[in-house]
Amino acid sequence: MPSTFENEKEQERVALALIEQGKLEDAEAIYQSLIAAGTRNPINHSNLAALYGMKGRQEGLIELLLRALELQPNYPEAHNNLGKVLNEQGNHHGALAAFKTAIQLRPNYPEAHNNLANTLHEQGNLDEAIVAFRTAIELQPNLPDAHNNLGNAFKDQGKLDDAIAAYSSALNHQPSHPDAHYNLAMTLRDLGRLEEALTAIRQALALKPWSLKASWMQAQILNAINR
Repeated sequence: MPSTFENEKEQERVALALIEQGKLEDAEAIYQSLIAAGTRNPINHSNLAALYGMKGRQEGLIELLLRALELQPNYPEAHNNLGKVLNEQGNHHGALAAFKTAIQLRPNYPEAHNNLANTLHEQGNLDEAIVAFRTAIELQPNLPDAHNNLGNAFKDQGKLDDAIAAYSSALNHQPSHPDAHYNLAMTLRDLGRLEEALTAIRQALALKPWSLKASWMQAQILNAINR
């Protein structure tokens, strides 16, 4: 007869397999059962929190992450995920602290550096944000969101050529990145490079045809070209 520990490990393996199969509700039920049974594995709390996040469910999310950190305080992924939730809830100070703790625990954690940079950017700390974005990129050059976000920071600084270079890097790593195409189009338009801007916004719309802001941008660019 399998031990309680062996049974728990088997359920964890099944839950992960269900996530890979896209059966999130079934995986969620297993994690809820494990937690109700008193599991002391912080990954189970963290994974259930991640499933809640995928569904846009906020209730109980922070509590799950805090419980994971109570069980394992030096858990960088949980600190990073806590930071993301706090930032989404407008608690930027708490988010910054969580991201910095994740980085302290794992200095070579590109996602945490990128998330830290995003929060710094949202607070208007552009110079610090750019340093953090660049660190994320140094650690993981093929992180398109970090390149795109770096471009946004440069654009807010008025460094449009640097912004274009960053958006282009994002697209080199992920040609199907609609936000990078949109941001590139907007920046090219601001520089008066309208034909290039039109090409970029059409690529954004090909990837995200329901985007109202991209449709509006295309109309603006066409009006400027036809004047």
